[in-house]
Amino acid sequence: MMRTRNPEQSPGSGWSRATLLALLSAALCGTAAPVTAQVNIEQLRREDADRGFSGSAGLDLAFRTGNVEIVKFDMSGRLDYAVDDFRTFVTAGGDFGWEGGNTFSSEAIAHFRQVFRGEGRVKPELFQQVNYDKLRALQFRGLLGGGVRFTLARWNGTRIWFGTAYMFEREHLDLPAGSIHPARTSYHRWSNYLSSRLRLSDNAGVVWTLYAQPRFDDFGDVRVLADTRLVTGVAGPAALMVSFLVRWDSRPPDEIEGLDTALRTGIRLSF
Repeated sequence: MMRTRNPEQSPGSGWSRATLLALLSAALCGTAAPVTAQVNIEQLRREDADRGFSGSAGLDLAFRTGNVEIVKFDMSGRLDYAVDDFRTFVTAGGDFGWEGGNTFSSEAIAHFRQVFRGEGRVKPELFQQVNYDKLRALQFRGLLGGGVRFTLARWNGTRIWFGTAYMFEREHLDLPAGSIHPARTSYHRWSNYLSSRLRLSDNAGVVWTLYAQPRFDDFGDVRVLADTRLVTGVAGPAALMVSFLVRWDSRPPDEIEGLDTALRTGIRLSF
């Protein structure tokens, strides 16, 4: 396989908004495209969600290096539902782009998470995810897991969290004959993250996340992700976002680089 291939706001108050968001999420789930093996779910969370439905939609322009050097568009959507005892959110997204006059798509994801709310600083959560990423030879990835999320600090608009969880993952890879890396894998991983949100002004903030996900039976097999995002309010529900992401896999598939970077700019609309 060749290295380069062509390949937080007020919640909604009415059922009409919820219906539109559900349709948006369903449409994005149906995008015929794959997603990177490691995904930053922290940047999709809403810590201030009240009761009822809320959500967002976004469009990014991405410049990627590493396994692919290309310009592409990323679409995403999220639907939240919160009550006193729990909060549920579903997110979906995909991308498409052009190279040499040809249209292509390469990634897609659908993620479900159930967070149990309470008055304390510790919150249990359960999650499921399916995704794929052609540019990293990933035909399918499914994971199921659960863990706890701790609030470490809160002051002057800044918050810091730490999360730890068990997750089971299954991957199907599109690899050439004779590859050293197996085409089908099933692993148990320990997922850990440190995340923070810094309020810079009334309409601007920085979100930073660091993930580390080693295998329980082999800590030398680890995936690391660092994601920094600057979000600035533009007008009403619209916000401008600039992000830089670094992703590293200590044992990538054959002919796939272990290090990827992504620089993105985009618009977010919240409901």
